Amino acid sequence: MIDIDDPCQCGSGKQFKRCCFWKASDTQLTEVVPQKVLDHFAKVIQHERDQAALKEIGIYINYVRPFIFKEKKLYVVGNKFFRDRPPKETFHQFIVFYLKMLLGEDWYNDNINDTQPHFIVTCFIKAIEWQRRVSIRENASDGWKAVPDGFTRYLLALAFDVATLEHTTQIPKSLIKRLKNKNEYQGVRYELAIAAIFARLDCEISFLEDKSKPHCEFIARSRSTGIEIAVEVKSRHRPGIIHTPGNASEEELLKGDIASLLRDALRQNPGDKPFMIFVDLNSPTTPNLPVEDKPWLRDLVNAVEGSGTPTPGSPSLFNAIVFTNYSFHYQADHDSHGGEYFVAVPVNPKYILPSFEFMDMLNRALNHYGNVPDIKEQKWSEDER
Repeated sequence: MIDIDDPCQCGSGKQFKRCCFWKASDTQLTEVVPQKVLDHFAKVIQHERDQAALKEIGIYINYVRPFIFKEKKLYVVGNKFFRDRPPKETFHQFIVFYLKMLLGEDWYNDNINDTQPHFIVTCFIKAIEWQRRVSIRENASDGWKAVPDGFTRYLLALAFDVATLEHTTQIPKSLIKRLKNKNEYQGVRYELAIAAIFARLDCEISFLEDKSKPHCEFIARSRSTGIEIAVEVKSRHRPGIIHTPGNASEEELLKGDIASLLRDALRQNPGDKPFMIFVDLNSPTTPNLPVEDKPWLRDLVNAVEGSGTPTPGSPSLFNAIVFTNYSFHYQADHDSHGGEYFVAVPVNPKYILPSFEFMDMLNRALNHYGNVPDIKEQKWSEDER
C-alpha cells in the first residue's frame, strides 16, 4: 500500500497525492484512504487549484465561496452575510446586486427617472438589456456565457472593485457619497479601481481623506512584509465622456496629454515611503496596435522624462508611474476587449517595494483587470452542515 504523501510510483518525483492519486481507480483509492477523507482531500486540492488560478490573474486574497443551504445561496462580504439569495445566482450577478444595494434604492430610482441618469445607472440598464439579448441568443435554460459588451464589463469591473474593498476593508462613506455624485464620480471611480487592485495583492488599504493639506489618495500596506506604499491616482477627464461636458474629436481623445496631471501627482508624495502614481488615460483603446505605436505613447514618454532623470546621488522619489486605459465605456454595446497599460519604472528609486516579486504581481493584476472571476459555490455534504 502506498501512502498519499509517499513519492509517486510513476517516477515523477512528486508526491502520490499530487501526481497519480486521481488516476487510480475508485477501488484502489478506497484501499489507501477512507472515502470521507478522499472527499475532503478533493475539496482541498480544488481549493488550491482555484487559488493558483486566481493568482495567475493577480488575485492573492481569499474570497469566501458562497454555499447552498436549504435550497438558498449564502454569500459573505467582509462581516456581512447575505442569506436567501437565488440558488442559481452567479458571483457576477451577486456583486452587481451588492453594488446596487450599497448605492441605495432611492438613489437608483431617482436616476432611473432622470433624463440624464448617472453613468452607473446607465450601465445597470444596458447590462440588463445585454443579458436579455445574449441569453436568448445562446438559448440556454440552465446557464450561459458570452463576452460582455462595454457597458456590462464596465459595471462588472466596478462591482468587483467595490465588493473587493468591502470584503477586505470598508469603503468610507465619503467615497460612496462622491461615487454617487456625477461631478466627482470619475475621479473616485478610478481611486477605487486602483485601491481594489492593491487589495487583491493582499495589501491593507488606508484611505486618506484629510483635505487640509496635499496628500496621496491612500496607503497600501503589504500584509506579508509590512512595507507601506503611498499611492496617488489621477484620471484624465475628456469632453463628452462620463459626465464631462463638451465634445472632442477622435484625434483629441487619443492624445496622451496628461503632463499637468502628472506634475500635480508628483506633488502628493509624502516623501517617507515608496510612492507609486497611477494615471487613467480615459482614451479609446487600440487593441490592434502594439504599445510602441499607441497614439498616446510619445506624450507619456515626454511627460515622464520631464519629471527628471534619477541618479545614484539623486534617486527617484517615485517607484513607478503606471498609465492605464481600461476604457470599456468607449466600447458601449459592442463586445468588449481588454484594456491597456504602460509602466515607467526608474532605475534608482529612493525606497524599495515590498518584494522583488511585487511588480510581477502588479503586472498580472494590471494585465487582467476587468476579468472578473466566477467564484463558485461550496458544496456541503449532510455531515458538514
